[in-house]
Amino acid sequence: MRDAGLSPLGSDLAQSLENLQSRLAAEASVEALSETEQLVSRKLADWGGEAGEYFKKKTADVKEVLRLVARTAEAWGSAMPDTRVSLANFRRS
Repeated sequence: MRDAGLSPLGSDLAQSLENLQSRLAAEASVEALSETEQLVSRKLADWGGEAGEYFKKKTADVKEVLRLVARTAEAWGSAMPDTRVSLANFRRS
């Protein structure tokens, strides 16, 4: 069930589901199945919320990096006007 490409959040979810699978395999009753269904639903809901927050944070991090790159490029271009010509020539090649 493990996937090497899972984020830390996905790894936690996979581990939880594996634990539930083992638990259900040990006791395959109607009650155990019903309880497992509820636990899986809860784990998926929790994971969905955590994943949403994780990716919001990553998005904010990327936006901040892009802002820093834009400010750096702007400052560099203002300080070194001849660089704009060099960069334009570089992009064409």
